[in-house]
Amino acid sequence: MSKKDIKIQTVLNIIKDCKPHCVECISKETGYKTGSGDHLWKQLEDLGYGFKQNINKTRNCFAKQCSCRVKKTTHRQLTSPIPIHEQKGNLHRATFVPNGKKRVWGIFDKKCPIWGTTIAHYGDIEIDHRSPAKELTEKEIPLSQLTDQEIKDKYLPLNKQDNFKKRNKCKTCLETKKRPSGPMNIKFFFEGDENYTKEIGCGGCPWAYPEKWGKEIQLLIPINK
Repeated sequence: MSKKDIKIQTVLNIIKDCKPHCVECISKETGYKTGSGDHLWKQLEDLGYGFKQNINKTRNCFAKQCSCRVKKTTHRQLTSPIPIHEQKGNLHRATFVPNGKKRVWGIFDKKCPIWGTTIAHYGDIEIDHRSPAKELTEKEIPLSQLTDQEIKDKYLPLNKQDNFKKRNKCKTCLETKKRPSGPMNIKFFFEGDENYTKEIGCGGCPWAYPEKWGKEIQLLIPINK
């Protein structure tokens, strides 16, 4: 096992009881860096592990009193000890190594597909699926076996903040069956409407297909017709 895999397994052995665990206490117990912003937690999420969110549903962690400090500390709590792709009815999701990130970054011309801004380094991106896990209909193929176009059709390179925002919008959509407004709170869907349907799925969604969404909006502006 690699050092990264050992770290992941060591922390999993502690948190697999699905109870709240203080990240500072985990760090003291294991000797690893496990702060709230440590990449370890994103790696666990990429492996399919879900975490309880804060009350505002803006972070996959929450503050709670712990005996290690007078003030509240950041806690992590697994929603299930089983990764989503191993749960009944779910399928395998691909995981991403640094070389994969660099390739995706290049395929998208080093630009954010939502805002069109330049992404300075591939290490700054998180690769997200255009469609969330519950929308998968087949076992995923590793990036190394996909063409550039296939990667562009399935994935998005996003910074951590935008990736977290998109993930929560997808989660809310699947739970409420109401599709979210796009960037700048623009309520427009180039396919379907705000009501989520299995037939359309993520088609027309500004967060799943931001490039096409932006182009379709441009066509609605008289000067561009």
